[in-house]
Amino acid sequence: MKSQFLLRTKKQIQLILALLFALSFALLWAFRIATTGPSLRTWSPPADTPSNGAWTVEVRQKAKSAWIPLFVHAVKVGHQEPSEPLAKTVGLAYRDAVNASLVKLDFDGEAEFRATFQRGDVKEFVLSPASYHIPVQRDGRTFLFTVSQDIRAPRKIVLRVNGNWEEDCLHLITNPVEKDAPSENDAGVLAIEPGEEIPRVLPAGKRTYYFKPGLHRLPQGAWVELDLGAMQHLDRFDLESGPVRKFLVPGGQNYRIEYRERKEDTWRTACENRNNARLDLRGERFPAISARYVRLILLGNTTTNRSTGFNYLDANYLTAFRLYAEGSDKDVAEGHAVDGAMAGFQAVTRKGNTSLCGNEWSGESFFVTRPGTTLYLAPGAVVQGAIAGEGLADVSIRGRGILDAGVLVHNPSSLYREGRTSAIHLEHMDNVRVEGISVLDSPKWNIVLNKSRNAVVRQVDIFGSTVNADGIHMSAVTHGLVEGCFLRSCDDLFCMYHYGPGKDVTVRNCVCWTDGGRAVLLGLGATPGDIEGVNIENLDILNIQNVWNMEEHGGALQIWATGNNTIHNVRFRDIRLEPCRFPSIASVLQVKAAGMKSGSFGPGHVEDIRFDNLSVSGSWNFQSYIQGTSTGFEVSNIVFQNARWESSVLTGDAHGQVEVRSFVHDVKFLK
Repeated sequence: MKSQFLLRTKKQIQLILALLFALSFALLWAFRIATTGPSLRTWSPPADTPSNGAWTVEVRQKAKSAWIPLFVHAVKVGHQEPSEPLAKTVGLAYRDAVNASLVKLDFDGEAEFRATFQRGDVKEFVLSPASYHIPVQRDGRTFLFTVSQDIRAPRKIVLRVNGNWEEDCLHLITNPVEKDAPSENDAGVLAIEPGEEIPRVLPAGKRTYYFKPGLHRLPQGAWVELDLGAMQHLDRFDLESGPVRKFLVPGGQNYRIEYRERKEDTWRTACENRNNARLDLRGERFPAISARYVRLILLGNTTTNRSTGFNYLDANYLTAFRLYAEGSDKDVAEGHAVDGAMAGFQAVTRKGNTSLCGNEWSGESFFVTRPGTTLYLAPGAVVQGAIAGEGLADVSIRGRGILDAGVLVHNPSSLYREGRTSAIHLEHMDNVRVEGISVLDSPKWNIVLNKSRNAVVRQVDIFGSTVNADGIHMSAVTHGLVEGCFLRSCDDLFCMYHYGPGKDVTVRNCVCWTDGGRAVLLGLGATPGDIEGVNIENLDILNIQNVWNMEEHGGALQIWATGNNTIHNVRFRDIRLEPCRFPSIASVLQVKAAGMKSGSFGPGHVEDIRFDNLSVSGSWNFQSYIQGTSTGFEVSNIVFQNARWESSVLTGDAHGQVEVRSFVHDVKFLK
């Protein structure tokens, strides 16, 4: 009996072990399937998306396998107009933006590309960045090359032919295959079909806007919602902006008033005016309505005046919004603001309020208003408009789709300038991320994450075509990261202004191209707060052209301490500058503690700056320099380690490429 019991026990143990082994194998196989997935992913944009016939591009991952055609986007690029006499010197006359070529895809491992130029013969070509060391086989107008992906520095390739820097350029922008995309069927996801109305606030239980492949248009305008507590019969309103802010010139407020009887009803329009010329509206009538819920949407302003060189056409500032029932002068809106897109929205229905509520970018922006919100742009999705928000935590904009800001007001750029709308403007955020998307043709700064903590921009590509279309702003940011991006625009590409203390910010593994500005700008401004602990690493700079006052605003890399602020503990490492388009209007670097010649900002202080493995190719004719202003506004402790201009390494005895000027101390040039 005992031996039979032991035999049965042994068999049971063997069976259990076999089952555990089978279960373990199944789990491992499931994990392998879940984590490997496809190693090449391509997609198509919506129908009628502008394409560029300058190039045809195909891809495959295995030799002799079928080639996969890729969609070639027409993407706008341009340049600023240099001030005279440099325009005549380089022969660069200003013209409107032109369409270059853009191809996007994801892949892991290796991929083979075949690109054919369709606009005539090819006499010469350049494939950049040179640091990728990609061999190219050329057969007439066709180019064949293999690219190895790098998950830390995703490959961003530019192929230029026949000396052209604009309309004949092919931009081949790749990322690793996306691994953590949400499902449109997840419980917390709101899947949005192309053309479907986009709610300004997600329904209860939803945290993610999922923009499915196709064309979408974001709703515009800052807003405030009122719950009047009971049905009211309304026929008049007041809209007051208080004293005009001269710097912003808000002008008459453009607006729409919407209403509904029940929460679940669709919003209907009570009245709308996009040409309002009056600063304050009192007793303004509209056709009588019955409503419990009312929503005021602010849509910019009608100003045509200029003040200090700016014109904030999308600014809205409000002190009061009142509503009146038929036959009554009692404000039924008082104290009834329950939701809104602007910080402090409750104040606009508070009796006797005089504080301004609003911002400069409300007119054309879609506002994120809830913490923990994600906007996911699926591959093949094109979302038109601009995204804004302030004072939130855990907000992300990600995916592989396109945010197209080309529908926003651009011109005349000489009038609107920085008064236009940024494609993404998120301020005072904590844990904010922009990942994987393309941002196209923003009329102002492309991505703004100013005054935030834990801000990340990863694997994003930016294309801008107008003045002031800066790339990424991280002014007054603590703990910031920009990595794996491609940045091409007509102004500065990465900026940290003196908008307050900024520290612990890293920019790495990016490819940069500016058609009118600096690749990196640290400083400039008068708000108290030092900039410190900044690391700029592993950048390929394919082109820069400085177009304004070269002595003041020059340099691919510029450190400019102003406003009695200090910039310190900054390191540039592994920075490679390729031959630029116009050497006579390009300089490599400026490091200075100096005020603006206009007198807008006084000088600051610069100390503890390192340049390690700086490599400069080609001619850069405008002098690089380091300069202080006076005692107390100096530059000190600057180190160059292995800084190469072509084949020459800068040393203490030979560093003519970088001029050391007055009020500068402890500069070292080391091999």
